[in-house]
Amino acid sequence: MARGTAIRRARVACLTGVDAAAGDDYRMHSASDRGQAAYQAGDYLHRALGDVAARFLCDRLRPNMTIGLASGRGVALTVDRLEDMAKDRREWMSGYQDVRIFSLSGGSWQGTWAMPFNRPLDADANVFHLGTILHVSPDIRTYVGSWLLAGERAAEQASYEGVHLDLAIVGIGQLNTGHHFLRPDAALQLESMSSALATIREFQGKEGDEQASIADICHVLFYVGTGQPHDRLIEAINRLNNVMSTPPRKTLESAEEVILVAGGAQKEEALYHFIKGNCRDAPIDPGRVTLITDSWTAERILERG
Repeated sequence: MARGTAIRRARVACLTGVDAAAGDDYRMHSASDRGQAAYQAGDYLHRALGDVAARFLCDRLRPNMTIGLASGRGVALTVDRLEDMAKDRREWMSGYQDVRIFSLSGGSWQGTWAMPFNRPLDADANVFHLGTILHVSPDIRTYVGSWLLAGERAAEQASYEGVHLDLAIVGIGQLNTGHHFLRPDAALQLESMSSALATIREFQGKEGDEQASIADICHVLFYVGTGQPHDRLIEAINRLNNVMSTPPRKTLESAEEVILVAGGAQKEEALYHFIKGNCRDAPIDPGRVTLITDSWTAERILERG
């Protein structure tokens, strides 16, 4: 797969029992039976990918590394699986107490779509749990906090000056479904950005390419595709990016290695354009990426050429 795209390498899992994640049913209302089945299958798909990613992560861990973690299912379920592995083989997690861990995005409670999970999936929670697994001192774990870097919080943003990531673990979001930016429970925290979000909803609601026109990595939004986006859409993306609590782009772009955990029909459009090198405004370099995905998604991407 890497030979046909711009990424460094890929790990592709052949999965069973998640067929509902490979169709368009995720576009249906979450209260419908088919929509709920698709959302649940997407959760279980990412849990399986988290297992693959955790095993790959074990091989990449080194003492004194600097690691960055994003939010979302792929990252959280990778950390969760690593915790299970640590219980079985405690010696695998020894010697990493000097690893530095950084949150790569702000946020609050983010959860799975339909699969029960007992903790938030935001980046700060992922940092806390990985730090606990690796016995990292709280003094060398860096958290971000809320989604927005606004007003009085500007001076409180975590410092990334001089930070060079040896490894980043991220997912990719596609703003064509109930992305957490667009859910009703985010309205209060993102109230100051309501007009920008309304513009995105307007374009997402239209038929055609605009339905899958925006993606995010580490809560940095970028345009998906090869065409020229509408000026209003770019303005909305820029407004949101200017106030989101994220590390400087150079911190993300210069990460030595990136593990990207994502798959399923919901992520296909974003993944395709990103790993083909079509997303010039994406915050990470596809040439540094190891993609952890499923065989259906990999085949779909290769079929598109």
